[in-house]
Amino acid sequence: MTQTCGPLITHAKGTYVTASGEVSVDYDIMIQTIGLTHIAGYDVKETYKTGKCLYTHFDGVVDDFHFAQNKLALYAWENEILTTGEEYIVYIENDGFHLIADIFRPVR
Repeated sequence: MTQTCGPLITHAKGTYVTASGEVSVDYDIMIQTIGLTHIAGYDVKETYKTGKCLYTHFDGVVDDFHFAQNKLALYAWENEILTTGEEYIVYIENDGFHLIADIFRPVR
């Protein structure tokens, strides 16, 4: 039996408009597991790495989380840092009201 361990991680890759005008969001949901080697329909990787990133930590009310995301965007803009448009969020604690999360934005 497979057990999960560690926090939930999301990887937002971007939003796209299809030829028919539908909006499509491209993202991955990642979990750490103990003892999982494969599962039908899913990619299983032993390790996951990304390059250099901007980072911020958020600890507050869920409704204020967008301020942390905007902080990274503003910091990149003010410092002329080009990002890839991707965003990783590591959800450390989330009870629906209070959220602790780390945000990473890969840079070019």
